[in-house]
Amino acid sequence: METLPLFNVSHFIIRFRKQFILILVLFVFCFSVDIAFGQELDTDKKVTICHNGKTIEVSQKSLDAHLRHGDYLGACGLPSDFTGIVETKYPQTGRSESLLSKDLESLVEFFALKGSAASDEIFMVSDGSKVLIEITAIDGKEDEVRSFLTTLGITTEYIDQVYNPLLFTVFIRIDELYKLAEKPDIIKEAEQVNTAILKSGMATSLGDIAQKSDNGRNSFGVTGAGIKVGVLSDSYNTKSQAESDIRNGDLPGLGNPEGHPISVDLRKEFPGIAGTFFSLSDEGRAMLQIVHDVAPGAGLAFHTAFESAEGMAIGINDLATNGCNVIVDDVTHITEPFFIDGMIALQVKNLPNEVEYVSAAGNFAGHSYTGVFSPAKSNPSYHDFNTMGLEDTKQMVDFGEGFYTVVFQWNNNFY
Repeated sequence: METLPLFNVSHFIIRFRKQFILILVLFVFCFSVDIAFGQELDTDKKVTICHNGKTIEVSQKSLDAHLRHGDYLGACGLPSDFTGIVETKYPQTGRSESLLSKDLESLVEFFALKGSAASDEIFMVSDGSKVLIEITAIDGKEDEVRSFLTTLGITTEYIDQVYNPLLFTVFIRIDELYKLAEKPDIIKEAEQVNTAILKSGMATSLGDIAQKSDNGRNSFGVTGAGIKVGVLSDSYNTKSQAESDIRNGDLPGLGNPEGHPISVDLRKEFPGIAGTFFSLSDEGRAMLQIVHDVAPGAGLAFHTAFESAEGMAIGINDLATNGCNVIVDDVTHITEPFFIDGMIALQVKNLPNEVEYVSAAGNFAGHSYTGVFSPAKSNPSYHDFNTMGLEDTKQMVDFGEGFYTVVFQWNNNFY
């Protein structure tokens, strides 16, 4: 029996076999979307529609009847075929048979017209001209792919293939992506590395006081000495503020006024060019400041987790190998599998027992749907969401104003 895909309402990207991604931008007016996976239908909730040229609100229960008689979602004055979906910056049409993902093909077309590109929720672009991608080699062709990348000037940028020897994670010039498509004899597929999601808040940390670690230090004279804490996040010092933090006493290092001279062990910084990634926020440095507040005597280390899921798994192992007793992250890679352990989870499971791993796991609680497939009587290829009453092959999902990334996954073989 198959388990239905997890449906995350707070951050969405639609992915079908790593082939298709869609970004939705929603306008300020209210509208609803019929979708196969979502939250339960709230029959008392009102929906805005245009009925006979007049904007009214009706219950979700009666919505289908209105739509069947020619009414449409949204306020009157909008075109009757408006879906609430705005065409993405890199429009996609149809399924791609190229070894390049449809998104990369669209990026190539956009770059050819504009001459530059910027990072967004789909692409991580460096210097306006390079994009971070994953290349999957055909089994047995890894050395040929490595040699081919060298001809493109890519020699040291790719992540070591620790978990998947066929996978190369590299920055490549956007105007040279087409060269990958010319190598179907050695390359199976190439797709972008989607921008990871940071699970951090905007508030200044009061964690030291809230968990009463300040009382613990004062009462027992403990400082974290002898412990090393490793942090995984987007970046550490792309904004060049680390030295100032050391002088202010927010981080350890030479010049720290409180007598903590051992600097952060910077295992790996994000390799992109500072300022070219909209999401590089040096959140890792902020996390290290909090750790230093709580345990000022502890050693600190940082490794970027933003390159890719495999890069994050490598970072976990690197931090553990280099003496970290505690490792913490605040990163979600949306392409990691929901229904099986991916590279990151497997690496955490393989950590020594003496290493404590703490994750700001992407638990979106009720903002999801999962269930066992129940074939509908009217069409067995459809799922019946309502097994206790009248057949329901759709679920209503309401979106308010905002930007959403939708992630769909099935529980079939992921790798």
